Amino acid sequence: MNLCDIACAIEAFAPRELQESYDNAGLQCGDPRMEVSCVLTCLDITEEVIEEAHQRHCQMVVSHHPLLFHGLKVVNPESDYISRILMAAIRYGIGIYSAHTNLDKAQGGINHRLAALLELNDVCPMSECGVVGTLPNSMETHELLQFIQQKLTPLGADSTSACHLRYNRESRVTSIRRLALCGGSGSDFIAEAESLGADAYLTGEMHYHSWFGHPDILLIEAGHFETEQIAPSLLADIISEACPDVECLTSNCHHSPTMFV
Repeated sequence: MNLCDIACAIEAFAPRELQESYDNAGLQCGDPRMEVSCVLTCLDITEEVIEEAHQRHCQMVVSHHPLLFHGLKVVNPESDYISRILMAAIRYGIGIYSAHTNLDKAQGGINHRLAALLELNDVCPMSECGVVGTLPNSMETHELLQFIQQKLTPLGADSTSACHLRYNRESRVTSIRRLALCGGSGSDFIAEAESLGADAYLTGEMHYHSWFGHPDILLIEAGHFETEQIAPSLLADIISEACPDVECLTSNCHHSPTMFV
């Protein structure tokens, strides 16, 4: 099986037509005709991930976040880490592919997987990105925050890498049953969450001024990494189901780029 076959399998699940206009999902580096017997999936492509792929004999890395997002005018390993990653991938013969906002929006994609993790029922897509659903039972604010923190804290995490939540001070909400969510950066979808009758809206990160003016909904920020850490396993499931002859591994270099004190 070649790289193009695996890309087509991913795009059958998450069509590239779903991606936002600013996005750059798809092939990042590599020959579509190259033979692939082993794939490594990850959230972010780092130098450590490429080295891991080489050590684990993978010919392809599939990420959620694209490596090439903005224009690249020069490839110089002394100038930036993207150049170093590209040069290492080319040197090792490793192809790179990314499924980003198309995977966020796809039926069964990032947001649906996050909703399942939080045990939501009757899940429906929001118009642009995100989903809304019903919690198993009504929860008070502190109960919901503890529930989300427990679900999004990686197994074995210490206090420096546990999920930490922020919520809006002005919220008047005391009981939550209907929860809207958008993994990653979801400031733009607060108004729709309110219009859909959500008691709370969860996302990874929000712009500072987005916190103001929403007293009738509980806004929760849980971290970009924390709300999308499910991406490697989701990508591995998609590839394994569509391409059973290809070995699919998830990266061990899977951690947030930030720490808490």
